[in-house]
Amino acid sequence: MILSLFLMSAIVIALLMSCGFIIAQKINDNSIIDILWGLGFILVAIFTLIYTSTYLARQLLITTLVTIWGLRLSLQIGIRKIGKGEDIRYQKWRKEWGDKFLFNSFFKIFMLQGLAMFIISLPIILIKVNLASLNLI
Repeated sequence: MILSLFLMSAIVIALLMSCGFIIAQKINDNSIIDILWGLGFILVAIFTLIYTSTYLARQLLITTLVTIWGLRLSLQIGIRKIGKGEDIRYQKWRKEWGDKFLFNSFFKIFMLQGLAMFIISLPIILIKVNLASLNLI
C-alpha cells in the first residue's frame, strides 16, 4: 500500500509537470510553473485521499489545509502575473540554453520541481496511510 501510494503520487506529479511543460511551450512562458507549484500539492493531497479511500479526521484535515494553502499560493502568484510576460529568470535561461532549451526546460525546471514537490509532499502522502490497517499501531 505505501509503495504503491508513493509510486502513484510520483506519477501524478510527473503527469502534472509534463502537462505544465506542454502548456508552457505553447504559450512561451515557463513561469507558469510557479502557479503550478501550489496546485501540485493540492493535487497530491486530493489524489492520495481518494486513492487510499479512507477518510479519517487527520486525512481530511491535512487535505483541507493543503488545499487552502495551495489555492492561496497559486492565486497570489497568478494574480501577480496577470499582464506580465515570462519571469526574468526563465527568460535568462531561455537565452542561455539556446537550442537545448526544451530539454533543459523539461528536466531542469519542470521535472526538478516535480521531484522537489514529491519530496516535500512525503508528509502529505504518509498521513494518508491508515496505520491501523497496517497493524503498526
